[in-house]
Amino acid sequence: MDVGRRRLRCIGHIINLVVRAVIFGSNVSKFETELRGATDEFSFDIWAKKGAIGRLHNLATYIRRTDQRRQALRRFQTELAGDDAIFTLEIVVDGKTRWNSIYNMIKRSLELRSAIELYQSRWQKPKNDPVHRDLTKDFLNAADWAELERFHDFLKPFYILTKTMEGNASKPGVEGGHGAVWETLKTMDYLFVKFKQAAEETQFEEPSHFKSGIDCGWAKLEDYYVKSDRTPVYRAALALHPSYGYDYFERHWKTAMDRPQWYNDMQSAVGSLFGEYARQAEVEAQAQAGLLEGEVDEIEADVNDYSSFGKRSIRSLNTQRKKVKAVSELDIFQTRPIYAHDLDVADPLEWWNRHQLEYPVLYRMALDLF
Repeated sequence: MDVGRRRLRCIGHIINLVVRAVIFGSNVSKFETELRGATDEFSFDIWAKKGAIGRLHNLATYIRRTDQRRQALRRFQTELAGDDAIFTLEIVVDGKTRWNSIYNMIKRSLELRSAIELYQSRWQKPKNDPVHRDLTKDFLNAADWAELERFHDFLKPFYILTKTMEGNASKPGVEGGHGAVWETLKTMDYLFVKFKQAAEETQFEEPSHFKSGIDCGWAKLEDYYVKSDRTPVYRAALALHPSYGYDYFERHWKTAMDRPQWYNDMQSAVGSLFGEYARQAEVEAQAQAGLLEGEVDEIEADVNDYSSFGKRSIRSLNTQRKKVKAVSELDIFQTRPIYAHDLDVADPLEWWNRHQLEYPVLYRMALDLF
């Protein structure tokens, strides 16, 4: 068994590694190792090197560390809201290097921007504590807030996708739903487009943590495209989804993403996988035909030699017809007429259950893919 060819990767895991590259750069492991062995003060310095996100982490950690500081932030919110104050929000600190908690930290900080800026303007270093951290090193300026806005807007689709993909795609009643194998490449393509747009927007900008993050994340995503090429199941699952098929790859890979070679490789990989199933079906058909032919041979054993001259056996008939069907079945499916109800198939496996007699070999594939 070719293990690499059969290895499947969870799309949530892929998103996690790609986004971590966006936030922390290309060497996330080194960053985490440095944090594990760092003192409290040194960990602040390590985070500060990560631009606006790192400084926000330090600010949020500092404020949440004591009840007095949290109360000060609440008081500033009330002061800014005046008579309209109904409730106050707590600043959110990230779960260290967990990217989704970092996204939530950024989101909440943008909601609290005015209060945080007021906190910064009134902060004073305690006079009786010489080793107290100089928080001014972590103050956020206008450029930092602009970068946090960009990170928030870019990461939002990733966050929504992660929430959408949560749950079991094989749960009874929702087979083939969110998180299923067929969604892996579709999700990666969606993210590819987001990276492409961001890369075009930042192409002529000065170097920044955001721009560098886009480059690192896109490189990580491209790496997973290479890995997915080793497993034809991803492409086959999307190719056999009645709402997508080859047309999806032609529109997205060949045209929108300008990757015509990917499209050609996809056809080759799916065709090869189909061939494996077709050959197995042929072997089984031949075995079944052999059993039937044995029964017929017993009955016709004494028939005149002339009457059987020129007749083909059941085995030869079934084998020949099976070959014709196996060669063309995939093409027939990919070129079939598309109707409105085919454009939004929520459960691909249910569709294949209804069409198993039309596409017996592809149906076998579908049972393994969905």
